Amino acid sequence: MSAFSRSRARWVALGLLLVAGAACSQVRVPAVPPPPEPFTRYPYLQAVTDSSAELLWWTRAGLADTLDYWVAGSSDTSRVVSVDSTARRRVRLERLPPGTAIGYRVATGVPGGAVARHDFTTAPPRGVDAQLTVLVFGDSGSGSDAQVRLSRLMEPVSPDLILHTGDIAYPVGSEFDFTERHFRVYQKLLAETPFFPSAGNHDVLTDGARPYRDAFVFPRTATSPDALYYSFDWARVHFVALDSTDDDDAEPGLDVRMPGHQREWLERDLARAAADPDTRWIVVFMHHPPFSSAKGFKGHGSDEELRESLMPLFDQYGVDLVFSGHDHTYERTHPIRSGSIADDGLGTTYVLTGGGGGEQGFRGIGPDWFSAASAVAFHFVTLRVTSTEMLLEVRDLQGDVVDRHRIRRAVPGP
Repeated sequence: MSAFSRSRARWVALGLLLVAGAACSQVRVPAVPPPPEPFTRYPYLQAVTDSSAELLWWTRAGLADTLDYWVAGSSDTSRVVSVDSTARRRVRLERLPPGTAIGYRVATGVPGGAVARHDFTTAPPRGVDAQLTVLVFGDSGSGSDAQVRLSRLMEPVSPDLILHTGDIAYPVGSEFDFTERHFRVYQKLLAETPFFPSAGNHDVLTDGARPYRDAFVFPRTATSPDALYYSFDWARVHFVALDSTDDDDAEPGLDVRMPGHQREWLERDLARAAADPDTRWIVVFMHHPPFSSAKGFKGHGSDEELRESLMPLFDQYGVDLVFSGHDHTYERTHPIRSGSIADDGLGTTYVLTGGGGGEQGFRGIGPDWFSAASAVAFHFVTLRVTSTEMLLEVRDLQGDVVDRHRIRRAVPGP
């Protein structure tokens, strides 16, 4: 296909998405009640570290809301009054003790208005051997019955943090899409659990991804303040969120490359993590899949260009696990190194988790050389991390186990 044809196809695809977005932009999620008045987005956690956290909520403009927070078991309470001319409220909590339960209470500035009271736990001290539970899912934000049912199965997991592999808000990542198909559906989870996103192609289609940027707070580890890629540490795990929609020369979300600035940042970031004795595991998450054997209508398959760009870095610096989405299926590869299957513990495991609730079309999974397990099913992933192994467990809409696998630490090297 010529460059002109590819460009024309991208514009046609963008037009179809915008038409679809206009057609269903006001479709709410009937199975989930809205947040109590006057909240339009219930309080949610962002950018939690071992000493700080960001709390956000959306309410009526101009109200004098109050946030009280305290260390669990302590009678000392701190108060922040938040007044803003817009609906969005953001408060940063600092000097918090690591690995500690923090209680908070948000009271809206309306007499008799809603009050939100919840607890969350800060990250453990850096470099401590702490067990943690990570919830991972993607391609969720459709407002479907499957998405809602999966969200209810996720709550009892009680994760320490959540990773999302993108397409958080269908169809076009508008403010309404994020409010109705993400924040409303996962209200309780997001109020008590740190949520770390990666951008999907549907998330960046509106106003240069402005609703996506307004919704989340990104750890500022990237070189550019506008970058949607970042990294963070939790105990002895180094997490890296990549922006696979990033392309200097294409419409946002419709062409996939890894521009030089992001790849250069990634190499520096992985080099630091691999050399850090406090880092035991490296986990990467992004939207587009380096490995996928999805086939059929809307089955995208492997992004080989992305694979060729990133896999040498993952091999060199010993990335243990890579999560992606985009295809609405589940798939786990054998350990991969230098483009071939490697022995256990000598390569990177790639996991595609795109079954969070988005429509599945006529997708299928075809056998491919790299595939160790796969399924066409709505699902979510639970990752339990210890000092010696990572246990991956995948459950479907019925709560049944689709896949379970132990991952050994990858060995870095050329």
